[in-house]
Amino acid sequence: TPGGTGIAPVLTALSDDRVVVAWNGQGDANSALLQVYSAAGEPLLTEALALTTTGTSGRPDLVPTSDGGFWVSYVHQTGNFMSPGTIKAKRFSAELEAGPELFVSANTVTAWYSPRIVSDGMDGFYIGFNTGNVANQNMTDVCVQRMRASGVTWSTNGVMVEQGVTTHRFNTGAQPTVLSDGATVVMAYQVTNSSQGLGGLSIQAFDTSGGPLLGSTGA
Repeated sequence: TPGGTGIAPVLTALSDDRVVVAWNGQGDANSALLQVYSAAGEPLLTEALALTTTGTSGRPDLVPTSDGGFWVSYVHQTGNFMSPGTIKAKRFSAELEAGPELFVSANTVTAWYSPRIVSDGMDGFYIGFNTGNVANQNMTDVCVQRMRASGVTWSTNGVMVEQGVTTHRFNTGAQPTVLSDGATVVMAYQVTNSSQGLGGLSIQAFDTSGGPLLGSTGA
């Protein structure tokens, strides 16, 4: 965008070779922004579109849909950029018309983490994100959530990769992976002890309804 500023751009290609770019706005543009380009590189919006008009939003991510449109997710904060925020999403049509703003999870995300989304293969998406453990907010946890094409999620918060409050879990910006069977989504994450002095890597797998497949503590 000429004269614009911003950081951390992400992009995705649509089914007709248009490209959507989203990024964190800076300065007066206190919001995640997006622009759409033709296959020839021409901007298709008169000016970059702000995803929200109140508060602060950022850390967008994108996935295309089979109808020529796309999903965009972002973290919306009511305070400054360091305050916890909630993940929201909008679905855009091929004609670039925005659907309603949808809550992805009621769990909050701190300023240090960027949720990542991946297509579920059915015009929705899966998302993995760091949040607080619902049983003990002093512990960090990882959740996975599914947003179906209809806008329906697995649950209000998403599904934790593990049960219990004796370890911290971090995903540090990793995204879920959908296996080739289309029926299994896998999330990799780091596990540490409560003092974060010892740690290792684990995975958890879920079926398409959010049921964990690798037990209560992953593998």
